[in-house]
Amino acid sequence: MDYLDSIGRDRIAQHDQQLGAYTFEKLATLKGIRLFGPTVGRAGLVSFLLDGVHVHDVVAVWRSAAAIIAISRS
Repeated sequence: MDYLDSIGRDRIAQHDQQLGAYTFEKLATLKGIRLFGPTVGRAGLVSFLLDGVHVHDVVAVWRSAAAIIAISRS
C-alpha cells in the first residue's frame, strides 16, 4: 500500500481510465468486434466479442502475446 500511495491513487486511477479509453478506441476500429460497456469514464477493462471466433481461440492468441485477459462464461 505504501508503494501505491507513493505513486498516488488518483494518478493510478487516471492512468487506468486512459488505458481503458485507448483500448476501447483501438478495438472499435476493428471489423467484426462488438464492444460492451460505456464509451467514456470506463476503467482499464474492455469487454468484447469477436464475431465468428470462439472465446477460447481469442484467449489462446492473447495469452501467447503475454496479454492480460480474463474470460467470462455467460
